[in-house]
Amino acid sequence: MSRPIKYVKRTRGQATVEFALALPIFVLVFFAIVEFAHLFYVRLTLQQAIRQAGRYMVTGRADVSDPKDPEKKLPREESIEAIFNRCLIGTGAGLESFKKTCGGADCDGGAPGATVTLSATFAKPFFTALLANLFPDMGCGTGKVCLPPVTMTWVNEPFVS
Repeated sequence: MSRPIKYVKRTRGQATVEFALALPIFVLVFFAIVEFAHLFYVRLTLQQAIRQAGRYMVTGRADVSDPKDPEKKLPREESIEAIFNRCLIGTGAGLESFKKTCGGADCDGGAPGATVTLSATFAKPFFTALLANLFPDMGCGTGKVCLPPVTMTWVNEPFVS
């Protein structure tokens, strides 16, 4: 009868040791899933933001109010970028560049009928500090992930400029 009791005493901490070995792997996988889910969310939000800015741009409008002075309207180029920035809520992505080109040259949104391309590049900080410490440099600076550029091309509608 004393033999099973000794056996039980020798395996008393086995579950704790197994848990301690499995927990770091579980936590790493969990945070990786959260990070990739946030990356997908950011990418979709950026695509939606560029679509909204493009829809606004092709109409030729320039009627966005200046946040500092609501009575004043922003110029066309700044209006397009303001529409784009309004859609970036919750991304945490830092805008590296926002470029408008008309037939290969920089422009302010293009003339009626012009083919215009909007392109934006971003660097996003890691959502979780754990992965930022594991991957300190992803090519965009310490603790940031480079996202591929978001680009869309439209043909401007006929409008009165």
